[in-house]
Amino acid sequence: MDLGMNAKLYYNATEGTALTAMSDIVTSIANATLTMGAEEADTSTRGGAGWMTSVATLRSIELSFDMPLDSSEADVKALRHAFLTNGVGVAAAALSGGKATVGTWGIICDWDVYQFDRGEDLNDKQVITVRMKPKTTPAFVDVTT
Repeated sequence: MDLGMNAKLYYNATEGTALTAMSDIVTSIANATLTMGAEEADTSTRGGAGWMTSVATLRSIELSFDMPLDSSEADVKALRHAFLTNGVGVAAAALSGGKATVGTWGIICDWDVYQFDRGEDLNDKQVITVRMKPKTTPAFVDVTT
């Protein structure tokens, strides 16, 4: 069974970085969600005996996560910079485990940061909520050896 605490988000502030060159891991993430979906095209016909049919078309993916605000951390600085600077993204791999662990899978690509919220609850730490979408075509990672 894969546990959420074993998932890893590798990143590099330089877009186009290969997974083998990524050594930085965002360790302060509390909760993360990798949402994958697809649009659909209606392929229903009169010959379908009353059943609607469809086919998946364009795929979509989004990565969102929460992390405590620590303005001195390089990953917070890189994500904030990517959000505030049009055209600048980050290279990242959202994996189910370590990049050298057999059975690990996930997605790697360059990402644009679409949301960088700062929560300021009175009785809790400040928290950053980040939402990213692919800037380049995502590649599926499946560690088999």
